[in-house]
Amino acid sequence: MSTANGPWIIGLIANLSYLVVLASLATLGFALLCIIIARIRRALVGTQKIGIWKGRPNRVGTVLWCLVLLAAGAWAALPVAPMIKNSVVTPFGQSLGRNHPPTSSSSSASAGNPSATGRRESVRLLLCNLGDRYEALTPLWEAAQRERADVILLAEVNPPVASAFVSRPEVEDEYPFAEVVRREMSWHMAVLSRWPLRPIQFNQTDFEHFKHLFAYRRSLYVDLPSGSRFLLAGIHAPSPRSAETWAMGNETVSLLIQCTLQYLLPTGFPVIVAGDFNSTPSGYRYRAMKQESDLHSADDVARLSGTWPAGLPIGPLRLMLDHVWGSNDVRFESCRVLEDIGSDHRPILVGFTIPANPH
Repeated sequence: MSTANGPWIIGLIANLSYLVVLASLATLGFALLCIIIARIRRALVGTQKIGIWKGRPNRVGTVLWCLVLLAAGAWAALPVAPMIKNSVVTPFGQSLGRNHPPTSSSSSASAGNPSATGRRESVRLLLCNLGDRYEALTPLWEAAQRERADVILLAEVNPPVASAFVSRPEVEDEYPFAEVVRREMSWHMAVLSRWPLRPIQFNQTDFEHFKHLFAYRRSLYVDLPSGSRFLLAGIHAPSPRSAETWAMGNETVSLLIQCTLQYLLPTGFPVIVAGDFNSTPSGYRYRAMKQESDLHSADDVARLSGTWPAGLPIGPLRLMLDHVWGSNDVRFESCRVLEDIGSDHRPILVGFTIPANPH
């Protein structure tokens, strides 16, 4: 990623750029409304020129400026076009048809069995940035039960909080397989699953420069009861709030892309990469993933909504910073932002299917 050490403010602006869609459309609508009002007033008072609309050049300039804003908004909207489309095709606040809760035939209990066609299996992944909030543990557990999550990935979690959640008796009963990823930095990851987890092994000597990101149980095989398997990799890219974290986060995503292409995809198993990228769909990191990683995003089946800040009630005004990506053999069926559980990020639930043929 050639701009990994570029001005961090560019990253911050790019992260917020999809809000230009709302701002530019609002500005354009206001400007056109002013033009209409001015024309009506001129019709009522004769040929008198009024206010800022005196003379044709000013009117033309205003229209051109509005078109520039609209073009900027359209450019920013391109990555979120599927989300906007999904938000428009159904009434706001209602689930898309493919986002409905699982029926008994697609519940977690039968997720390890082939689908109706006998060729695909269903998985439900709950992703959450939990931080250091003990008070969010019970709501998180309730959300996992309500949504029948098969796998839980805590992309950024304080070590004591992760241990407190994993060691709960009810959690251990429901998710008997768990890995708490420890690293030198203060933030950990945790993966909990109904099915066995197995760390991926890299024997190549040139893997050393990926080690701090993807070794130490950051990349795990998830073994379904039928014998099918997929590879799950978790990530947390630092927020671009300073030049240092901007460069660090970009480097994290750059290494993720390299690791995906060189090590994860060549395994031949379906690949899921999930975590807190601290990037909206119009942001630099997201665009790099879309263009370079050979993965596709679950956002394509989501409505326009966001995960941060969790307390903001209007979904389109929140930033979508948490994402799930899949290889070509992964078919995303649903992606929903869930209710506020007390963390600064809202969790998301992603439903997907993988080929049912055991390896």
